[in-house]
Amino acid sequence: MSDTKARSMRETFEENYKAVKIPARNKKGYKIEYVYIGKWYGWKEDRAVVRRVKAAAAAALILSVLLYLYAALQNDPLNWSVPISIMGLLSLAPLLFLVIGMIQFLAAKEKFTEQDYKDMNVKLHAAPVLHGSLLLLCGITGIAKVTGGAGTSALPVCIGYLLSGAASLMILFIWRRLHGRTIEA
Repeated sequence: MSDTKARSMRETFEENYKAVKIPARNKKGYKIEYVYIGKWYGWKEDRAVVRRVKAAAAAALILSVLLYLYAALQNDPLNWSVPISIMGLLSLAPLLFLVIGMIQFLAAKEKFTEQDYKDMNVKLHAAPVLHGSLLLLCGITGIAKVTGGAGTSALPVCIGYLLSGAASLMILFIWRRLHGRTIEA
């Protein structure tokens, strides 16, 4: 059996937390509090750089969501086509993970747990790629339909999808400017 077997959440919790008795006003006279003893993470970059990266990532997310809503909510026959509607709906799942990852990132303090770092890293690497790729495919498919005779009224919808996908992919490049490091406790 290899040493790389998957650990359960319980094993991970028991490895990273320690039970400590804290005095309390109850029948027992104490309460149990779990204190994190695992690896702490932080950023290698300066606070000012982290603030700028957070601001740029938040702006890119807001831009991506607004452009997506603009394009998806247009009453245009292009949005009624099966490939574009399917790709647009499929892009909602990675968008949800992207928003959750961004909230974790924006709320992160100077030092955070290993699990928090891994969560943010996975969400902010995978979700922008999936969301951006699906929206870029929507835009490219829409442009193909426009040039095939769908009419130029659908062009703003195509551009909205393309720009939203590009803004989503920008989040990945912005996120990659930060580098995590282990902090000694």
